[in-house]
Amino acid sequence: LERKGHKDLSPSAKTYGTIIRIIANRKGPHDNAKKVKELIQEMKNRSLQVDDFSFGYAFLACSRTRGSKARQNAAFVIARSLYREMLQKVKSPSAVSYANFIQACYGNNEKVAEEAYLDCCKHGHGQDVRVMRAIKRSAPRPRRRR
Repeated sequence: LERKGHKDLSPSAKTYGTIIRIIANRKGPHDNAKKVKELIQEMKNRSLQVDDFSFGYAFLACSRTRGSKARQNAAFVIARSLYREMLQKVKSPSAVSYANFIQACYGNNEKVAEEAYLDCCKHGHGQDVRVMRAIKRSAPRPRRRR
């Protein structure tokens, strides 16, 4: 409709956030991270503010990207880039955003997850149950003795 001259019907930041949430909750072998990256770039092209809600679900989409190791590594790179952007643009990120980013670090970089947890603590979310669950999930499993 926007293309047909209905400028008042163009998507808002909230619309994009909802679409990002839907992508984050998709099941199956989708490249969720790549799609979310494209949507966030589209938001920027339209001069729409990417908010904490959108960042949080973008991280969740990255953490749920399945497929080859290369695809999962690419999803981590996207999540890390978005995390840096979030720290610059969102004054006080939510516990959910931190938890989802920490989850996106799973299997890729535990040091980055630790740094995110320290940032999370600075914003008062260190003991949030969602953050603690994400930390527990992303912690490396101890090697078992044989």
